[in-house]
Amino acid sequence: DAASASAPLSPTNASAAGAGSGRRPRRARSSGREAKPAGKRPGFFKQLAQGYGELVNAIIRPPRAEYQEADLGPATFTVAGRHYQRTDVKVRNAKGLLLECSWWEPVDGQRIAQELPCVVYMHGNSSCRLEALELLPLVLQTGCMLFAFDFAGCGLSEGDHITLGYKEKDDAREVIDFLRASGKVSTVALWGRSMGAATALLHGHRDPSIAAMVLDSPFSSLERLAKEVIDQAQIKHKPDLLVRAFMRMMRNTIVKRSGLDILKLRPIENVDTCFIPALFVAGSGDQFIPPSHATDICDKYAGDKNILLVEGNHNSRRPGYFLDSVSIFLHTRLCVPAGLTEEVLGLGGPRPGMGSTSPTAFWRRQQHGRDVARSALGYAPSAAGVHGGDSAGLGEHEQQELQEALLASLAGVGSPGGGASSDSPGAAAGRLVARATSQTQSTMPNRRTAALAISTE
Repeated sequence: DAASASAPLSPTNASAAGAGSGRRPRRARSSGREAKPAGKRPGFFKQLAQGYGELVNAIIRPPRAEYQEADLGPATFTVAGRHYQRTDVKVRNAKGLLLECSWWEPVDGQRIAQELPCVVYMHGNSSCRLEALELLPLVLQTGCMLFAFDFAGCGLSEGDHITLGYKEKDDAREVIDFLRASGKVSTVALWGRSMGAATALLHGHRDPSIAAMVLDSPFSSLERLAKEVIDQAQIKHKPDLLVRAFMRMMRNTIVKRSGLDILKLRPIENVDTCFIPALFVAGSGDQFIPPSHATDICDKYAGDKNILLVEGNHNSRRPGYFLDSVSIFLHTRLCVPAGLTEEVLGLGGPRPGMGSTSPTAFWRRQQHGRDVARSALGYAPSAAGVHGGDSAGLGEHEQQELQEALLASLAGVGSPGGGASSDSPGAAAGRLVARATSQTQSTMPNRRTAALAISTE
């Protein structure tokens, strides 16, 4: 009947069928291999296959910060008794993608000059222009305007991938060209952190007209960074040959998907021809991008330079003396109009909204507001730096977990400690990315609180 015709044949039934048809029955084929015991760790290549896509995405498609334009805070506000406004603009990059940008500047009636210095802030990977909100009191009271934007593939900007500075440098160039064509900008400074700092270095050597750069936690080369992280990992039985083969395979995939060649991303390469005054900063306990990257870049850097090694790790809050140094550095290098000199240097009397002659004193008094802002951004106050964490979706703990999962996958083991596991570390990394994305959506519902460091009109 139909049921028996459709039923699969067992070895016994197959023998009977063969006998009835006059054909010689087939012998059951044996693989000659013993069945793998349950719970045995998958092989190296199987683990890579299971998590390969997640690993590639962790480099070129990390969690995307999600927010609304209203989360950028009020369109008009006051700082130190002066009135400012925020204008949101769009800039098209060389690939035709629209970059979402915000420009904070004095209102027309309170401009000391038609053209003012402007600080362009560039965020870290997996983050967005909201990082710049914490800089408003410092930058505006230094007498400068502040401009921040989402890199292509980040925040609200168009694009699907990031390249850790490889293509972001072209986004920076388009933004700077836009500012210079506006007729409202005199000098331009770049302030970048992590990926943003690498971007500043990659753009700076080709644009000597940049007046100054603040470089927080730059990496010297992506290849060096990857090797250092693998070497420092406490993983047993690292199959070096397989790791190299896997890295070549991953390199080819990333080039095809995003155009990023991980072996050519070397921010340190041209700094010996860069003469822009630069202020470097790095955390002495940074295990993600060790401070040796910043010191090596600084040693090779051709222009006027200074470096601050501060306590803390990659995401730690930067100390007050760093803010003091940045304030003096920007004021010195950006040619702030004379009408603001006394206020910037703290030589004038107390001003409305400040009650102090020091710009950084006002900034520090907003501690509660900054903590609330970081909370809205998904940053823990104890772990956030001046600009928050490197990611608006990944907290410090999640970043560490993701790094360990990636390293474990490269080494072909199931856990960072080398223990057995039936799960793919790459898949675990993918789950961390998904969890961080969900966490971003749940912990960043209302960033209006990020504007608590300023007062709404």
